[in-house]
Amino acid sequence: MKKEVVRERELAQVQALEKEQRRRLAEQARGARRLRRLAIALAGVLLVAVGAALLAWNQRQKAQLHVEQAVAARQHAEERRSEAERLATAEAKARAEAERLRLVSITKSLFALAPRQHEIQQDERGALLARQAYLFDNQTQTYARDQVDESLRAALSVSHFSAILRGHSSSVMSIAFNLDGQFLASGSTDKTIHLWNLTTAGASSTVLRGHEFTVWALAFSPDGKTLASGSGWQNWGTILLWDLADLDAQPIVLRGLPGMQSLAFSQDGKLRNAGGGLTVIMSVRLWDLNKPNELPIDTRGLQRNANSVAFSPDGKTLAAGSTNDIVRLWNLTSLGAPPTVLRHHDGGVMSFAFSPDGKILAPGNKDGTVRLWDPVNPQDEPIVLRGHETQIQTLAFSPDSKTLASGNKDRTIHIWELTNSEAPPTVMHGHEDWVRSVQFSPSGKILASASDDTTVRLWDLAKPIATPTVLLGHKDFVWSTAFSPDGRTLASGGDDNSVRLWDLTSSGTQPTVLLGHGDWVRSVAFSPDGKTLATGSKDRSVSLWDLTDRDAKPTVLRGHQDLVSSTAFSPDGKILASGSWDKTIKLWEPGNPTVSATTLQGHESYVNSVAFSPDGKNLASGSADNTIRLWDLTNQNVTPTILRGHEQVVFSVAFSPDGMTLASGSADRTVRLWNWKTPGSQPIVLRGHENAVRMVAFSPDGQALASVGADETVRLWNWNTPDAAPVVLRGHEDEVNSVAFSPDGQTVATGGFDKTVRLWMTTKGLAEKVCEKVWRNLTKDEWNEFVGTDIPYQRTCPNLP
Repeated sequence: MKKEVVRERELAQVQALEKEQRRRLAEQARGARRLRRLAIALAGVLLVAVGAALLAWNQRQKAQLHVEQAVAARQHAEERRSEAERLATAEAKARAEAERLRLVSITKSLFALAPRQHEIQQDERGALLARQAYLFDNQTQTYARDQVDESLRAALSVSHFSAILRGHSSSVMSIAFNLDGQFLASGSTDKTIHLWNLTTAGASSTVLRGHEFTVWALAFSPDGKTLASGSGWQNWGTILLWDLADLDAQPIVLRGLPGMQSLAFSQDGKLRNAGGGLTVIMSVRLWDLNKPNELPIDTRGLQRNANSVAFSPDGKTLAAGSTNDIVRLWNLTSLGAPPTVLRHHDGGVMSFAFSPDGKILAPGNKDGTVRLWDPVNPQDEPIVLRGHETQIQTLAFSPDSKTLASGNKDRTIHIWELTNSEAPPTVMHGHEDWVRSVQFSPSGKILASASDDTTVRLWDLAKPIATPTVLLGHKDFVWSTAFSPDGRTLASGGDDNSVRLWDLTSSGTQPTVLLGHGDWVRSVAFSPDGKTLATGSKDRSVSLWDLTDRDAKPTVLRGHQDLVSSTAFSPDGKILASGSWDKTIKLWEPGNPTVSATTLQGHESYVNSVAFSPDGKNLASGSADNTIRLWDLTNQNVTPTILRGHEQVVFSVAFSPDGMTLASGSADRTVRLWNWKTPGSQPIVLRGHENAVRMVAFSPDGQALASVGADETVRLWNWNTPDAAPVVLRGHEDEVNSVAFSPDGQTVATGGFDKTVRLWMTTKGLAEKVCEKVWRNLTKDEWNEFVGTDIPYQRTCPNLP
């Protein structure tokens, strides 16, 4: 039993073991199947992953290709854009250059044509063409500034430049200046009066309407408050009195004399009217305008057949001329007395004028002659002026009675200098029809003329503005010139030991003479506030003159051991620098003259010139040691910078207004332009002077540089285009020592060994003066003719219509 039990247990164990093995085998089989399925799954996943990777790689490759293609496309587009921009820029430059060359061509044409306009009596057009050439030259930098300047000078150098006033629609028969010359009235057959404001060039006239017939006569009252105008015909006459303070008000109407010929105010404000004619008996009517309600005084029946009449300046005499060759002088204070008779006027008297001093009566005759009678001694033979070819329509004396103007049917105006009556007259052409009336302005500097061509012309009788003004007074060499900060005064220092202060606001005024130096005055300089003038002299001193009290003695600064050659104020006026032949520069405190000066030493020979930089931090000095030194005034212990290059004495130094450039002039005949803030750079050298350059100066706007020299010339350089030829001004008769620009840059003052000071208009100044001389701009037709239709019209003078 035991054995069976054991065998059963062993069998059970075997069966259990087999069962376990079968289970394990089954489990292994299931695991294997799972592994195969997992392997298959993993293989699938792997295949998917590989596929995805391959797809991703492929996509990346495609993306990279697209990126590269996009970059390439962008680069190509950028290259195309850059090329397009380059071509557009090149095209724009080409167009700009073509436009510039077109303007250059027009500029050259304009400055060539401008001077020729005077030959055809078109002074205004000539001046406008020259100014337009200047404007185009500024725009294009044609390197032709010298020729533009020449054109401007030619246009503004014509004798008796005339501006034209247009507005009347018919013949202008009468003109009159008011007493201060600021207004001109003109009367016409168009029945109107035009009142011109002469203080504003180009201003439209005020038109006064009220007359029903030709305005034959005009007169301003002595107080300037009233304008009288006369109109009429053989059997009637009307006088209108216009209130100049209220031109909109209706004028007062006075019944004038038939055959209206003349109106005149006496100094007490009474109005005289003379009338008459070929069929009307000449009469005189007198109104007391202080008593406008009273009836006028009439003087009738003086004379028949009166062609023309004129009142004497004192109002006591009436001159009347007729067709029978006789002039009668009526004494209006004694009308019962017979008239004085002046004969020998062949063909009849057509016009009259009394000289302002009353000493000459000038009748203008039908035969073209003018006879000058002494009304006090009528028995004396008259002086006969010959020149006109046909009858004289109008006559007028200058305010000083020394000049007579006559107008004629031959369209000319003759100017007779009565101090030399044998001299031929100056003949002025311009009007295109009869000249009906001429009148001098109260200053005598302008002659107005009226004509059947419907215009009034203003003739400039003063010296042409392009001609330099010569200031005489120094008895020896002039060494230095300087403008006051306001431009109203010019100071000059000379070898005659004097300083002269010229009032530039009043021509002809004698200068104030400052005496005190014991030897040559070599230098003059104004303080920035214009109240002090510093002068340096061969007497080794610097003098400070108080210009607010010109009678006061100057403060004298001593310390130099030789001639003081140059003086200059710092921009803030707190420092005065002086350079001397003792080889030193001294820095003074003009506000505290008792303080000892600071001395700068370093030059090895004479110091000829000193100049402050615009910021006042540096001082330049030029010396006979051929060098320029730049002193740092913020640290005077620093060794000055030395500029070398000139081969002979440096006479002058000047900073540009922006402080970036230093100009120097030398005995080596050159002007040099230094970029002084980079001392190693080479200067620009301007050549042209034929002898030593004595002084240089920049214009206030920094666009021009002036130089003067021992070759007797003044040169104006457009230094920003150093290759361009300078404007050369000639006139001094010996070496020129000094040059200075006015504050507005329109004038340069020079002084020289010929003992004169000269004032020259700069190119800029001439261009600006054009717009003061003319009364109009170019018309559009003129613009198209001279400039061209392809360039848009512009006003040559912006201030004019």
